[in-house]
Amino acid sequence: MNILLVYPPYELELSAPPLGLAYLASVLERNGYSPVIKDFRVEIGFEDIESTLKEYDIVGISFMTPMVNAAEIISKAAKRAGCTVIVGGPHATALPEEMLEKLCADFVVLGEGELTFLQLIQALEKDKSVDDIKGLVFKENDNVIKTGETEFIQDIDSIPFPARHLLQLKKYSITYPGFNQRKPITSMITSRGCPAKCIFCSSHILFGRKPRLASPDYVVNEMKSIINDYGINQINISDDTFTLNKQRVISICEKIISEKLDVIWACSTRANTLSTEMLEHMKAAGCTRIGLGIESASPAILKNIKKGVTIEQVEKAIEMINVTGLQIVGYFMVGNLGESNETVSATADFVGNHKDITYGFSYATPFPGTEFFNLAREKNYVRTKNWAEYVITNGPVARTEELSLNQLEQAHNKLIKSSRDSLAKRIIKIMRHPRLLAEGLIRRFKHFKGE
Repeated sequence: MNILLVYPPYELELSAPPLGLAYLASVLERNGYSPVIKDFRVEIGFEDIESTLKEYDIVGISFMTPMVNAAEIISKAAKRAGCTVIVGGPHATALPEEMLEKLCADFVVLGEGELTFLQLIQALEKDKSVDDIKGLVFKENDNVIKTGETEFIQDIDSIPFPARHLLQLKKYSITYPGFNQRKPITSMITSRGCPAKCIFCSSHILFGRKPRLASPDYVVNEMKSIINDYGINQINISDDTFTLNKQRVISICEKIISEKLDVIWACSTRANTLSTEMLEHMKAAGCTRIGLGIESASPAILKNIKKGVTIEQVEKAIEMINVTGLQIVGYFMVGNLGESNETVSATADFVGNHKDITYGFSYATPFPGTEFFNLAREKNYVRTKNWAEYVITNGPVARTEELSLNQLEQAHNKLIKSSRDSLAKRIIKIMRHPRLLAEGLIRRFKHFKGE
């Protein structure tokens, strides 16, 4: 069977490889298939998609919420070309019946898709029933059939590395702090499942809440593959919370060091999962930057969104990271439940007072499948169901009890201004202390040289 895996076009400055499709492809390859991946964010040909689709029997489409309209174009073109259409990803998992209807798809694969997708392909190839394959939604005689919950892969080490050879890796732009932007950067995943219960996060829709961690050997071997097979030695680890297990992180770092890997890497995590010992190992093993999902400096907001982290823990984490010498990116959202002028001001004060952090600001967005989505709809806060507008950096799609959409945009701008004021204070501090400027220039020079 000729199988095409598609990622729809999506206009966003940052683009990381679609590892979900690459994992699907690697599992298919291990079972004798030869899939093709087309990521229309970085490849041409979307305008002439129908002629491309005629070459394939199966078209699998993975997409996020803002991509729904593009996914619909691809899906309907594939149906006209006579293909069987299978869709998946967080949005399709959250709203399977709606996506079956809107996209005219044949099947929705729920959640973690590798095993379900493979079993479905094998059944279709042999013209067998799919009723016993867990994790499917489809129509039969106008009735919607749901075959049950997806069965998660418990042994992450059993999954082959993503089929990166099917991707045009050099075309992706991961412009995160902590990397040499003149050299290629890629991403990898070392765990699935996050135990946190943040109401805005859709990660659990795909991977559940029970953490399943790849072993240190698996992680380091994948790093070696990225370095040796693809010539890339800058890696962003895209786990929800990389530092969940202290000993695993330390073991990974020790292996990177003992095997003398020529790699620099970065990760994101929660403030309450760090320790000085772990951070020192990470720095020694080539980590340059840690992203912290702080979200808000208001204790009330953190409680509302069930973050499970306190501002005191954030402050402690920032102090530890700064002592270690790693860069910090702090991520904040505007528009969470209970957001008001007072809570925005608390966050703006926090941002303005922390001079050693790079900031990322977005809008709290109620994605389908999240608790936030259900609560925002119940309270009639959501102002649009045009999925193309659900882009966390473009603007708000839901108001709060006290703040309108326009006021949320003003709040977003206020945080950006606070971060710029913080940067200005940092520059003044450096100008007053020439030694800091010299040290900074030396670090930049070494980073540019790749040392």
